[in-house]
Amino acid sequence: MDKLKENIRLILIVLIIVLIPVTIGLLLKKDDGGTVIKQKYELKNYGVNEIIPVYITDEEIAKKYFTEYMTLLVYEPHKAFMLLDEDTLYNKFKSENEFLDYRNNLISQKGFTNVSVKNYSMEFNSGKNILFVNDSIGNEYGFVINGIMDYRVKL
Repeated sequence: MDKLKENIRLILIVLIIVLIPVTIGLLLKKDDGGTVIKQKYELKNYGVNEIIPVYITDEEIAKKYFTEYMTLLVYEPHKAFMLLDEDTLYNKFKSENEFLDYRNNLISQKGFTNVSVKNYSMEFNSGKNILFVNDSIGNEYGFVINGIMDYRVKL
């Protein structure tokens, strides 16, 4: 019986010695979900696969949106039609066939094959940025920007 008591005491002492540090460690590591971890990223010159911040100007955005829309007009007119904003859809074109007639007239204009951005302006209206682009053959396009590469076109 004495050996059993000694073994129980020994087991209890070992358990206490092991459980106290483990319990303290778990309590200190416990995250209640309310902590905010702030990380600071620094750009380093690794030479390969490095993060390079890109700052895009309004001019680059104007050229990108204009080029993409002209490509859609020529090669995928249905997608170009679907990018039109509601005002243009309901007021200017009553159907996709009317839009296709407009597209065909636009493509047949002299100088369309070399069309480019002549000038642009950016306005903030009704909580949205609107990028107005005038092309080299005298047409104006309005790009209502909802987000990056997410826009609607006003004709």
